[in-house]
Amino acid sequence: MSFSVALVGPDGSGKTTVARKVLASFPAPIKYLYMGTAIQSANVSLATSRLLLRLKRRAYDKAVREGRHEAPPDRSLHNVEFEKVQRSTIARELALINLIVEEWYRQLVSRIYRLRGFVVLCDRHFVFEYMPDSRTFHAVRPRFSLRVHLWIMRHLYPRPDLTIFLDAPAEVLFERKGEWSLDHLRRHREGLLAQGARTRNFVVVDATRSIDEVTADVLGRLLSFGQERA
Repeated sequence: MSFSVALVGPDGSGKTTVARKVLASFPAPIKYLYMGTAIQSANVSLATSRLLLRLKRRAYDKAVREGRHEAPPDRSLHNVEFEKVQRSTIARELALINLIVEEWYRQLVSRIYRLRGFVVLCDRHFVFEYMPDSRTFHAVRPRFSLRVHLWIMRHLYPRPDLTIFLDAPAEVLFERKGEWSLDHLRRHREGLLAQGARTRNFVVVDATRSIDEVTADVLGRLLSFGQERA
């Protein structure tokens, strides 16, 4: 049994928690791979990506000291203000090139594990990160290089063999984490479902239940999918 599965869903849907529980109880060789854009959360990443993260953190801290930004209470790198640090055009383009290499590097890692007989459990997936209402798509009219990147992601980047969408109403998600507005959570959920409609083997799991119930549902779907492919 060897395939890739992505757990996707808006913030608060329980992706990482469910992934950890699945890893602890899955009866076959399985590997965890973070496939989102937050380098600080990645278990596999390029050295250049980690360097760029440190430089960005330094630039943000400098902006805070100079009064151009307010420091978030927890100094979280997920904070929206962190994304507003101004960079030169060259720096932005180099960062974008590094991001594209990072995305394909993690796809290569996933492929190597699958060739070795592992099920690769992806926490998030780049294909579902780049949508008009996602956190990573900030510009209303993105520059040309970003449009090229989005085209590559939507038409060339490999999809997971199975995608499991952990679904819950925006009100439930907001109560769990409260990091984004209800409107954003609703639009993000709609965007994920729209992408799912264009993705093969996309299944929806009710994430309003207890974490153990959701985990059991996900495990059952993984085992059933693996048996179908055997």
